[in-house]
Amino acid sequence: MLEMIALSGGESSTYMAIKVKEKKPDAICVFANTSQENEETLDFVNYADKEYGLNVAWIEAVTHLGIRKGCTHKITSYSEACRDGSVFLDMCKEYGVPNKHFIHCTRELKDNPIKSYLRDNFGRWKNVRRNIGIRIDEIDRISPTYKENNIWYPLAFDYPTTKIEINDFWRNQPRRLNLKQYQGNCKWCYKKTLRKHLTMVVETPEYYDFPRKLEIECSHIKPKEGEDKRNIFRGERTVDDLFKLSLEPFDPFHDEARVYSDGFLDETDGCNESCEPFQ
Repeated sequence: MLEMIALSGGESSTYMAIKVKEKKPDAICVFANTSQENEETLDFVNYADKEYGLNVAWIEAVTHLGIRKGCTHKITSYSEACRDGSVFLDMCKEYGVPNKHFIHCTRELKDNPIKSYLRDNFGRWKNVRRNIGIRIDEIDRISPTYKENNIWYPLAFDYPTTKIEINDFWRNQPRRLNLKQYQGNCKWCYKKTLRKHLTMVVETPEYYDFPRKLEIECSHIKPKEGEDKRNIFRGERTVDDLFKLSLEPFDPFHDEARVYSDGFLDETDGCNESCEPFQ
């Protein structure tokens, strides 16, 4: 069976890619760039590709404006990968801005482009086993329909691995992903908790220039029934709301102390923060 590795650019999915390629060197490794990845993520994918021989296929979504057709793909590379947000913006011009009620960014920027890539290059995608980097300590996130949907979780089933073990592995490698835990691959992902957003607003306010642009250009597109626009962030908040809240005293998110109460700053609204494809 043809095997595909969905590489997110994080340390867990990259470790998964290394392990799968050791046993199955013909496995296809695909990285879908959303154009809003942290530069450190792109650097890490490029490094891991060369260091561990992953043979990564870099792709980006192509949005088809005004017609009923999901995003397809185009081939790119580390040097040519879009970094200005235009891939993401095109998707929002067709589908509106994402939020917890409209979780289409993963579908249109990762799922559908990967399917398109598999169709164009291998003639199929449904009978390709798609390997996802969810670990054994995240087993509650495994899709209950993974078997019928041909999804596989090597770090839960074949090589049971915890976050501690992932950290141990990369600590002993020449290089690891140079991001704080609360930053993640996507610069400003709306799924982050309020505490994480406020911490980032203080540290890297420029990351929010792009979602502010989305609010201006796309928030009116396909709003929820009974509303005239969509807001991106948890609690129906805007970028300006986040910046106002960041001026009030709050306990910032610290990598070395990742346990917080389920209070106002840490509410998830039942929405998981991760963005693995095909979940």
